[in-house]
Amino acid sequence: MVPFSAICVFCEDIREEKSGQDSIIGTLPDNLIAQGPPPQSVPNARVFLPRMGIYLRIHLDAAQDTPKKISAKVISTDGETIVQTGWDSAIVDKTFADSKENHMPVVGLIFKAVIHPFPITLEGGKIIAVAVVDGVERIAGALNVVVPTA
Repeated sequence: MVPFSAICVFCEDIREEKSGQDSIIGTLPDNLIAQGPPPQSVPNARVFLPRMGIYLRIHLDAAQDTPKKISAKVISTDGETIVQTGWDSAIVDKTFADSKENHMPVVGLIFKAVIHPFPITLEGGKIIAVAVVDGVERIAGALNVVVPTA
């Protein structure tokens, strides 16, 4: 098993700068109150966050063997996977080689997504970001969305 850690920041937006860096805009609190409930007169109405940014970073131990499979996913308040990605083995191999060449203790992989609008169940709930390395899942972050009642 490859030891790893992961962290996720939920935000309003992620801006890619000309320099190649990312700016995280509007970091969200752990408990977010969504804008009021939809009108009860509208059947099957949903609550939406206007925009949701997800910035997830996985750190792997550079001294360990290269993992065979790395992925990340975001699970919405209804338990469905809303976005998912995996890293190609060639990219992982190069990232490990670069880290070793530069004498870095960790290998970093970044997953980012901006979803708009982001659907929320009427009851609210948890949005969960998960990192998966060789079948081992770790929760990288969670956002509790509270939907006010009418």
